[in-house]
Amino acid sequence: MRSFLIPVAALAVALSAAVSFAADTMTTGEVKSVDMDAGTITLVDGTAYSLPEGFTDEGLVAGAEVTIGWSLVDNKNVAETVEVTK
Repeated sequence: MRSFLIPVAALAVALSAAVSFAADTMTTGEVKSVDMDAGTITLVDGTAYSLPEGFTDEGLVAGAEVTIGWSLVDNKNVAETVEVTK
């Protein structure tokens, strides 16, 4: 019985670590501004997000509708995914 529980517990720990990388929150809104040099996007509501490293998307311009998957890291909104929807 014990030889069965150890691998199951190890698998549970490994899977929980993988899940922790998923975006905590999804937000949809209109882009107010994009600063690719600073790696940030600001929505019309004033909320700013750091863009993922290496992010490039020509459709990401002021006025575009986006869906952002993000997490709060060190009191900063860090985008993990950015999808232009309109």
